[in-house]
Amino acid sequence: MEQAQLVNVYGKKMSIKYIGSGEKTIILLPGFGIPLPTTLFKPLMKGLAENYQVCTIDLLGYGYSDSSEQPRTNKNIVEEIRETLRVSGFKPPYILMPYSAAGIYCEYYSIKYPSEVEALILIDGTPTIEEFAEQLTLSELHISAMKKAFDSQNRQSKETLEKSIAQEIQILKPHGFTEEDIRKANSVMNNSDTLIAQAIELSQNIREVQSLIFPQDLPVLVLLSDNATLSDKDVTLTENYRKAHLANLAENSKSFIVRESTHSDIIYNKNSLRIIVEEVIKFIPS
Repeated sequence: MEQAQLVNVYGKKMSIKYIGSGEKTIILLPGFGIPLPTTLFKPLMKGLAENYQVCTIDLLGYGYSDSSEQPRTNKNIVEEIRETLRVSGFKPPYILMPYSAAGIYCEYYSIKYPSEVEALILIDGTPTIEEFAEQLTLSELHISAMKKAFDSQNRQSKETLEKSIAQEIQILKPHGFTEEDIRKANSVMNNSDTLIAQAIELSQNIREVQSLIFPQDLPVLVLLSDNATLSDKDVTLTENYRKAHLANLAENSKSFIVRESTHSDIIYNKNSLRIIVEEVIKFIPS
């Protein structure tokens, strides 16, 4: 049975949802800007919950969790995750399963607290390599544009919002989401100031992880989206980034391409989720 609660973490409220009753605990963590992660991870949580206990956390600034005035450093975010799990009654070791940018924080977690991490499963994780750190370095112009985009999103008319929700219902309903789930994800807004602060720190967070030594005995599975929709030039670039990233992880890290998936739909497309669940079970038997 699915359960959810708000817990007090260093004076802030953080939202956590959990389901399943297996002996091993998987922690799902959201990519940058994902709306209401505790709802949008719902189909993946259900698929994994048949074999594992599965938790999803709304990081500060996301979903039902409070905003944050603290810098969005690796250290601060990881300590907030650890405390959320502790206060909620969960005990390590955990199987960390981040999507996209959350992979940066989970690599840091694995390095700093190796005894608390049983395995790391990256879902199309952001490569912790210098090329990506450079790409994610924001100028004042970028930050200003991001603020304007958030402001525009927050001020959209009811008519525009309803049109957007109708489109999302059409896209997401076939993949296990209810209309209520989709409306909920659109009604609970992320905190733009916290997300901008997070974006500003991403390049430095990547460089910090790069500077540390990854535990070579940690089981690592990297689940990658398909390159089928990319141009030949972008395919080559992406493959080079992925190879460089894998080289920075444990020597025996495994990678698997989830065919016919994209970076944006790999966490909700029902065919991708079926493959992901199968690969996780093979990698970490329950």
